[in-house]
Amino acid sequence: AWRIAAGSRDPKDVWKVHRRLGGLPDDELPRATVAFLGDSTLDFAAAHLQVAAFRDGLNVRTYVAPFGQYVREILDPSSGLHAAGADLVIVDVRGETLFPGLYGITPAAEAPDPEVHRAEYAAQLRTLAEGCRAFVMAHGFIAPGSAAEAASRWEADGAVRRVHALNQALADELRDIPNFRLFDMDGFAARAGKARLRNTKMWHLGKVAVDEAHLPDLADDYLRTLKPLRGLNRKLLVLDLDGTLWGGVLGEAGADGIRIAPDGPGAPFADFQREARRLQERGIALALCSKNNEADVLPVLREHPGMVLRPEHFAAWRINWTDKVENLRALAEEVNVGLDSVVFLDDNPVERENVRMRLPEVLVPELPADPVEYAPFLAGLTDFDPLRLTEEDRRRGAMYAEEKQRRDVRAEAPDLSTYLRTLETVVRVRPAREAEMERVQQLMMKTNQFNTTTLRWQLPDIARFLGERGVWIHVAEVRDRFGDSGLCGVCLSRVEGGRLEIVGLMLSCRVLGRGVEDAFLRAVIHALAGRADRSGGGPQAEPVRTVAGEIVFTEKNLPVRGLFAGNGMECVAEDVNRSRWEADIRDVSPDGPDWIRVEWQPDPGSPAPEQPEAETA
Repeated sequence: AWRIAAGSRDPKDVWKVHRRLGGLPDDELPRATVAFLGDSTLDFAAAHLQVAAFRDGLNVRTYVAPFGQYVREILDPSSGLHAAGADLVIVDVRGETLFPGLYGITPAAEAPDPEVHRAEYAAQLRTLAEGCRAFVMAHGFIAPGSAAEAASRWEADGAVRRVHALNQALADELRDIPNFRLFDMDGFAARAGKARLRNTKMWHLGKVAVDEAHLPDLADDYLRTLKPLRGLNRKLLVLDLDGTLWGGVLGEAGADGIRIAPDGPGAPFADFQREARRLQERGIALALCSKNNEADVLPVLREHPGMVLRPEHFAAWRINWTDKVENLRALAEEVNVGLDSVVFLDDNPVERENVRMRLPEVLVPELPADPVEYAPFLAGLTDFDPLRLTEEDRRRGAMYAEEKQRRDVRAEAPDLSTYLRTLETVVRVRPAREAEMERVQQLMMKTNQFNTTTLRWQLPDIARFLGERGVWIHVAEVRDRFGDSGLCGVCLSRVEGGRLEIVGLMLSCRVLGRGVEDAFLRAVIHALAGRADRSGGGPQAEPVRTVAGEIVFTEKNLPVRGLFAGNGMECVAEDVNRSRWEADIRDVSPDGPDWIRVEWQPDPGSPAPEQPEAETA
């Protein structure tokens, strides 16, 4: 009941829930800590974020720095900010504070050069981001928005253009910091209406910079960063058809009677489909779950002139008269994602409640009653945003289509061995490049099924690991005759004293079941057999004789538990939480499955494995 109440956008309800948060059970919710610092009162924003996060199943604790003390908090290692151990730091310093001349607070002729203050502020943000493990998100500056200032908007030396230029310069200067993002506060203010963003009375009484009416929307925008930071973004959007993807009931109205068109009553459904396609282009898988006759639906998907989404946009579908709960389970299994990665949209409240009750892991939002609101509602969901959009994200829609081709071939193959050989799989193994660390971190956060130690590292954690001696991060890229699956495997390892430790190995679920994991592990082990560190130095004095690794048990990583046993390693210790594995390196075969060709791509100074590569059968 309190989770439902937390969905209210009425400030009275928000504060009522906030007062109860400390006494509500939260042991089962994932946790996060968010720190706020800036030059205004941020307690209200912190409270709204806590309530919005609780609504979405995340237990957030906050630290709000003393008013206006952001510089001291950043520079003092004993400050409350550094003691908070935050996952996300939100920095809100207003343009009026740094550039008073541009906002008419002081005469422009007497104000300091804005570029000087911008550079100082950029240096402070760099110090913060590079000195902590948290992800840092700083508000950009809101350009002046009064009618008088808007009249000079296009003047080269006008305040509006100069503030936009300062935002761009700040973003450009800090672009190289992997754990930093500039939040588009000017865009948020424009959507809210700059004249309405601030309650003048509350600003003068308590220095509250954003009126409470807009704080629920601001909290939702914060969640677009916090959710992927904690690995809680979702991967699969499942859509109903009648009343959802188009207007009307296909079985009653026929293809010519449903409402889907660029204009008129069908336009809201076309807008909704465009928004779904935008998600698909950003790596979210789409699927259909509808009580309909497939023979009636497929011609509409292929041929109806009003349709924006076509069959190739969907990773899978279940169009039949089976219970939708069973169909959702089957779709998640087919796309190879957990139910907690699924969002289901259906206009029928009975179907929504059925799924909520029986599949609580699936997110079932309350779709608006008016189809005109469908597209903005979908755009407003905070569950699909990646922390950074990688090349694999952009290609994921095509990858799902390729995977559907593989499933079709698998269904026709006489046996699994024949199917695997027809794929012509190639696994390219190499040390990770600096530009790929965001993808590495993404796999560490999101991989559940095939993840040996479930390390959930942020980018600064990865950087610190790479700063140690004798450590490596290798990646695996996989392709076959249907397409390129991209970078889908990561192995972290450490070589010390004749011993190779597999610190963690994770593999995307989209390539499981093909022997890629065995080929990847063996390639890494035998590549590092004569290697002491990743800096390109000479062979170590004591050659690697032993390989070891651990499996940390979770509810979701059952598929990974046989990895080491299947590659010649023996269990030397086990309890309820983990198992420990070791082997003489000579007992681990250098050859992977004979249907996979391994290509080793070393960095300069890195040795290729001495063992021959397996040939494609």
